[in-house]
Amino acid sequence: MNKIFCNRLKQLRIDYEYSQMKLAIALKTTQQMIDKWERGIISPGMDRIIQLATFFKVTADYLLGLSNEYNEKQNNEFVATLYGNNAVAIGKLNELNIKK
Repeated sequence: MNKIFCNRLKQLRIDYEYSQMKLAIALKTTQQMIDKWERGIISPGMDRIIQLATFFKVTADYLLGLSNEYNEKQNNEFVATLYGNNAVAIGKLNELNIKK
């Protein structure tokens, strides 16, 4: 697994003030598995990536390092900043949602 994923997983866990053990219990896995994900020894499967993204309220793209946008709301706020809260902004948001 890439280092971005490892670093983001660990940082999110710390930001949420979770120990590896507490996160493992919440995700119904082991502390050893969380540690291996954070160190890049083992890559989580797709179902676990989705579970992690949902748990931390981030996009899977963010977690995997494919985007620096923390979550979809942040994407929407960015577009609103660029285009304003008007028909143009709504059109741009719809374009982004279609591309997903």
